[in-house]
Amino acid sequence: DRVGLYVAVAGILESWPGCLLQWKLDTDSDWQTAIASMTQASTMGYLTAPLPLAPASGDDVTNTLRVSVHGGELNNITRQQYLMERNPYAIVTDEVTGLCELGQFQFANETAPGEYDLTTLVRGGLNTTPAAHAQGARFVFLDSVYFLEVPSAWIGRTINIRPVTFGTQPDNNASYSL
Repeated sequence: DRVGLYVAVAGILESWPGCLLQWKLDTDSDWQTAIASMTQASTMGYLTAPLPLAPASGDDVTNTLRVSVHGGELNNITRQQYLMERNPYAIVTDEVTGLCELGQFQFANETAPGEYDLTTLVRGGLNTTPAAHAQGARFVFLDSVYFLEVPSAWIGRTINIRPVTFGTQPDNNASYSL
């Protein structure tokens, strides 16, 4: 029960060396280091087909979540592991605010290298809002993410974050406002 952000990072190339995470408030002029070293790549990608709306209660055994990912593999889990909330994921519903629908899957069928059909889904996990998602929506497997605690005094403020790949100039890296 802490205020914070979950941050997923990965490089496009296998040789990605990792990054650090910088942040600043909307009123600040200088960037500060929030996390000094992030070398564990997150498994992320995008939806390869639309995902229809489904209710937040019970298992969604009707729909298939089709994704393409890099940075790791997706695997089946047992029913017990499923009930223990393993295999969590996020689908970004709003690119501007970073708002996500959280869920989980039990079965992962690899249909091509890095492409999966995920079935037996939980939708709207942790009181997020279930939504219909378009093909191309961002997908993040929440197995390797970083938690960044944020001071509660920052609630309601705009926070800018910038992952800076090691060996690059900070200003050459994209920044995001939340």
